[in-house]
Amino acid sequence: IMAWGSTYTGLSDPLQIRWSDVGNYNDWTPSVTNQAGGYHIPTGSIIRRGFQGPSQQYWWTDIDLYVAQYTGPPFVYGFSKIGTGCGLISSKAVAQLGSTVYWMSQKQFFEFSGNGVQPIQCQIWDVIFQNLDTNNLQKIRCAANSQFNEIAWFYPSVNGGGEVDSYVKYNTQMRAWDFGPL
Repeated sequence: IMAWGSTYTGLSDPLQIRWSDVGNYNDWTPSVTNQAGGYHIPTGSIIRRGFQGPSQQYWWTDIDLYVAQYTGPPFVYGFSKIGTGCGLISSKAVAQLGSTVYWMSQKQFFEFSGNGVQPIQCQIWDVIFQNLDTNNLQKIRCAANSQFNEIAWFYPSVNGGGEVDSYVKYNTQMRAWDFGPL
């Protein structure tokens, strides 16, 4: 089990990740006889989301993306920063389609595949990012539709009264965008 925003001192640390021992989910104290441990992400101000991908875990802060891979004792997990300036806009603004992970950051859309973190060209950028209700970003949701090779983000617009009332879709095969009201 992994937990973020956790603590060693009793005070919550929004950039601390901890994990329990393998097979003993009640043991969170690292020792030479177990695999419990922790890692403090050095950049950002908060961890927005942890996400299990096909071969590694993804950890988004508000500004960067890290991956964690199991390495075994003594460190248990190895962490690497793989993206800068591509943090997650809200905890539910990410989805996976096939082996590619897609997400929405504060100013852009991104994808991660075998080519690393890449921004997605968005011809309708201003329609989305200049119309976001920035007081309700936590309501943004992302969904993958494998039948039509689409990733969709549902978001509150400035005229939506604080509720999700708009969408943007990205077709990963045609690299085409669609948007509208709900």
